[in-house]
Amino acid sequence: MVFNWLKLYLRYFKKNIGFSLLNILGLAIGMAALLIVLFYWKNEHSFDQWNPYKNKIYEVEGTADSYFRSWFPAPIASQLDQASSLVEAYNFGYTSFSVMSVVAEGKADFLYQIHERQANFFEFFPFTTIFGSAEEYKQNYKDALALEKKEAARLFGEGVDPTGKLVQLDDGKVLTVRFVFTIPGNSSIEFKGLTSYLTEYQIANNRDNWGDHNYTLLIKLKDGLVLSEVEEQLHEVFYKEILRLYAKEEGVPVAELKEKMKPYLSFNYNVLSEVYLNPKSTGLGAGPTANKIVNIMLFSAILLLVLALVNAINLALVQSFKRAKEIGIRKSIGSTRRQLMKQMMFEASITTILSFALALVITEIGMPYFNILVDRALTTDFVSLWSVMGILLLVVYLLLGILPSLFVVSFDAIKVLKGNFVRSRSGMRLRNVLLIFQFVIAFFFLSTALFIQQQVSHLLQEDLGFNGDQVVNIRFKVKDSNQRNEIYQRIEADIQKIEGVKAVVNHSMLMGIGYGSSSNNAIGKGSVQSKNVPVGYDFLRVFDGQLLEGRFFDRAFASDSINTIVVNETYKRTFHFSDGILGKKMRWNGRDFEIIGVVKDMKIEGFNQAIPPVTYFMPTSVDWFTGLVETISVKIDPTNVQQTMDQLESFWSKRVEQTYPMHYEFANKEFAVSYQKTLYQRTLFLCLMGVSMFIALFGLMAIVSFSIESRLKEVAIRKVLGASRKELIVNLSARFLVYCILGFVLSIYPVYYLIQLWLEDFAYRIDLSIWPFLLAFIGLTVFSMLLVLWKSIKATRITTLKYINYE
Repeated sequence: MVFNWLKLYLRYFKKNIGFSLLNILGLAIGMAALLIVLFYWKNEHSFDQWNPYKNKIYEVEGTADSYFRSWFPAPIASQLDQASSLVEAYNFGYTSFSVMSVVAEGKADFLYQIHERQANFFEFFPFTTIFGSAEEYKQNYKDALALEKKEAARLFGEGVDPTGKLVQLDDGKVLTVRFVFTIPGNSSIEFKGLTSYLTEYQIANNRDNWGDHNYTLLIKLKDGLVLSEVEEQLHEVFYKEILRLYAKEEGVPVAELKEKMKPYLSFNYNVLSEVYLNPKSTGLGAGPTANKIVNIMLFSAILLLVLALVNAINLALVQSFKRAKEIGIRKSIGSTRRQLMKQMMFEASITTILSFALALVITEIGMPYFNILVDRALTTDFVSLWSVMGILLLVVYLLLGILPSLFVVSFDAIKVLKGNFVRSRSGMRLRNVLLIFQFVIAFFFLSTALFIQQQVSHLLQEDLGFNGDQVVNIRFKVKDSNQRNEIYQRIEADIQKIEGVKAVVNHSMLMGIGYGSSSNNAIGKGSVQSKNVPVGYDFLRVFDGQLLEGRFFDRAFASDSINTIVVNETYKRTFHFSDGILGKKMRWNGRDFEIIGVVKDMKIEGFNQAIPPVTYFMPTSVDWFTGLVETISVKIDPTNVQQTMDQLESFWSKRVEQTYPMHYEFANKEFAVSYQKTLYQRTLFLCLMGVSMFIALFGLMAIVSFSIESRLKEVAIRKVLGASRKELIVNLSARFLVYCILGFVLSIYPVYYLIQLWLEDFAYRIDLSIWPFLLAFIGLTVFSMLLVLWKSIKATRITTLKYINYE
């Protein structure tokens, strides 16, 4: 029996080989898209899940309006020490180094991705021990170095135990390797090396300095405590002392000040198990849009699979109609409903298995390209998804088999043998519903892709407020960061003498990332939190910035390097003084600065962030600004870029820094990173649109072909009765236009909702208009109707006698 079923399946497969292969391909693409996205979804949700303390560790961050925000002062450590009944342990993070020059075993080398955190870090993140111990590292933190396994192997040799070996830093400090580890899984905190001597020193020596807002914070709650039950107590721990100090300074009761500041006494406690995809986390999280993008991608992949399934079911139903007489004959000679269902389910199993096998191949081939779009290194570890793949295979098999099977066994043998079933209302109704659903999904992907393309085009045309063309950003990495100002003043004039250099400036901005420092400042009774940006004299010249009012810093005015500032448009709008802002005194960290100019807003942080108030200082006006000025920007002539860069590198190694090579990037390329994910999202949706259009139009072609073929006898009779070709074409194609319009109308709200959700993440966004909807409707409708008209015209050219010869 099974052999006969197989022969019948192969017979109909060969008879309709084009549609059969395209059906399998469409279903395979749908399953492959879902598998690829599931690998991504699984990876993004795996962060920190290996950590045994994931449900008791919290990242503590302030909100945009709270007093502490995301950086805490050292005295908080003393407050937490007094809260031992609530907090088992705390860990402050201080800073990180992308590269550090070292000498290991007499050989000059570099350490990469070095973090500075308190020495008990491994009690929060128990990385797997390879050599040494985390406890030994903690006990000897003053000279301890912890290394990731591959970094240790690079420095000391594969398989060598480096514990006890010495590493000398570029400032002369000698560290001892105490711990070698591997990270057991995806972690929201990853590094290649850890030191703690700086953090521990800073915390110990600044416990009375409430202005020392330089640390991120993790806390580990006591066992058995639930955050919701102790959150108010934790608030009291953090704010008790600072409220007491401010109350004393203002001469008011603590309770009164607490009530007044209540809107600013808030925190986000981000649990480690969920922190990576938590949009509120600005430290350990993947970003405010990460979770949304993962969910949108999963939804889109499921929708694409549903489209492929609907298409496959529709084609199976069409195939069932073509085999109606076979089914009628089998029923008339005694085949039971059970036997017919088994045969249909058997055929569905072959189609499902072939599609799934092809889906695995497509997944393997497509994963490297997907990795480019999501900036990951995912692998096709099918074993890790065996349960999900089993469920997927079962669901596809059941949907593909049960619906057509139930439809087939419902055939009335007498009607089928008379040839009337194909034109029955029940058969047509089911096909039409599925066809409309295909149109809905196709319109969804097409409209969404058009909106995304419109938003990306809007971003690329947005006025940035600066010009990064031919501007080279050089990382100002030197042995002693405290000497940056002195070094720059010594080399500035000589850099400008290099052939091809138009202008040069030092500053603290990181293109596409941000500013690095912010402070509260006041003018009169008004105050604002603004970004601190130390910049040199030629800043506007290098970036083609626009001065709107007053003047910029000028070498002719000695006071500019001491107590003057320039602000941006947003800063001015925040205060909106009726008599203007020029000449106003700004109170900042206990000092007064005069506002001498206003410059045009610059979108340094990219398109996802609104432009903040910005205060521009001279780098020499504040002592600690030298630690912020990490970039030298050079505007070069485009005629001979390579020669200019060669001279700059030679100058850097001779005059600026012999230890660290000159690391540079063009400003435009750096800024492009800020919207690279958006470009990748556009590419992804364009791919999904293309696949969905292929599946939908292929399914439409099969259904149109069958529908028109089933009416050929009707066409022949109408021709005999005098119907014109135009009347026949309209009669055959009109209902497909109605289905297309209905599918479009049903797709509008889902597209509108999704695009509104996606656009929430952009500070600079398009206004939703009707044009992408109209373009999608016109495009898909024209394409579909051309297909329908082509089939209809062919139908009107039939030989009449052939179809009415036996009537």
